[in-house]
Amino acid sequence: MKEMIGRLQKMDSDEKKQQLLARAKAWPRVVAGRPKEEIKEVRRQAGEMLVEFNRRYSDEDGGGLIRTS
Repeated sequence: MKEMIGRLQKMDSDEKKQQLLARAKAWPRVVAGRPKEEIKEVRRQAGEMLVEFNRRYSDEDGGGLIRTS
């Protein structure tokens, strides 16, 4: 997530990139002590954001794909 945020901040901005960046910055980094279902949801959201970045923007800055696993 940290890599994706850094790369998005360096790219020329548009509305879709700004929305993805805002979602990534708002994503909770610490989930310890939360219910299992909530942890699964947080992980799912992170995966969706990384997939979106990889599909739309990974070639734009020449950095390639961000590994999701």
